[in-house]
Amino acid sequence: MSNRKLILFVVSILLPLGALACSLSPEDQASSERETINAADATTAMGWALQTRAAETAAFTPIAPTPTTAPSTSSAPTAIPPTAIPTASGRVPFTPENASTLHPLMLSAFSGDTVNAMAWAPNSLLMASVSRTGTIYLFNPITNERPYEPISVGNNLIGAMFSPDGFVLAMLPPQGEGTLKLWGMASKGPLDQWNQRLSDASQIAFSPDKLLVASSHPDGIKIWNSNTGEIVQTLHEGPVFGLEFSPDGQALATWGNNNDEGEIVKLWSVETGEMYKSFDPSGLFAGGVAIVSFAPNWKYLVWLSRGSVVLVDLGTGVEVRRFEHEDFVGSASFTPDSKLLATSVGTIVNGQPTPVVRLWNVDTGVAILDQPGFPVVPQVAFSPDGTMLATSDGQQIETWVVGP
Repeated sequence: MSNRKLILFVVSILLPLGALACSLSPEDQASSERETINAADATTAMGWALQTRAAETAAFTPIAPTPTTAPSTSSAPTAIPPTAIPTASGRVPFTPENASTLHPLMLSAFSGDTVNAMAWAPNSLLMASVSRTGTIYLFNPITNERPYEPISVGNNLIGAMFSPDGFVLAMLPPQGEGTLKLWGMASKGPLDQWNQRLSDASQIAFSPDKLLVASSHPDGIKIWNSNTGEIVQTLHEGPVFGLEFSPDGQALATWGNNNDEGEIVKLWSVETGEMYKSFDPSGLFAGGVAIVSFAPNWKYLVWLSRGSVVLVDLGTGVEVRRFEHEDFVGSASFTPDSKLLATSVGTIVNGQPTPVVRLWNVDTGVAILDQPGFPVVPQVAFSPDGTMLATSDGQQIETWVVGP
């Protein structure tokens, strides 16, 4: 079916206007597309299934969801083995064997604005740079082209997140300061119906198959059906610092303070809404935990505190590896297969304090490379296809690749 016929078919389903089906001028067709997208946003949640316009398809090709495994509520979800992930422009993925050949690809600056955070689109062909002034800049990490106008929300932002198909961008405010907003990449505007639903939400997570959305509210965590906008589960947990679905979509992780007991990570069954496992950093650190995350395959829970990055097996709760640094770790990121870890830290090079990006072999715990050349300790983030590493020094974003 052609893109034009697909659009008209959708219009005929959503807005029974069969008389418009065959005689649209280019201007009328563009107007009809906008109306269709607006109707989709209003009536079918985020309208993901209806926003695959021809102009967007090449730029936002969804990656197939990871196959699900058998449900498990008594232990951590089964770790997902590495699978073949489509790569951008046929580039070579990072591995422990080739990581020492790291070299820069592209440098992107944003007219003097600061970079507070960065986010990869799922196809690795678009990045979002989040500024401290509340503006998001969208750019191609390979060519530095700017396919979208900057998005300005008028308040401070600390992060952004794309939905698994790239059609929705979530913009995250500081904890307790405002509410998150969702932006439609196809409609190029706010998703008003969803922003009303999430008016008091502070955190969000998208399931890998994009069928569920979890959001944190003062009265609990809500799990929504993204096609109908209905709440399918409410978890009895207050506001948290973060949310993440497991790769198989069967569990939701939440983390945050819990009755002054320190940073607590909880795993919840999406099917039953029950919490079935929890983790805390007791015995791992002298100081508080600064950052909690998960390896992409969910084999490891990652505690990051001061100069340590500690991997804990999700199934057993036992520490399996520790990566020690000379100073405070600024950021950490895994390749999609969880075999290579990038961290950023200050170290001593030729007798001088120097910010570096350090690459580690996760299986052996051995450091492979220290990459200097940064004015401050940067943020790091591997692309979803594993072929690029993005670094940000607070003023600009640089992408790096491996190979000749």
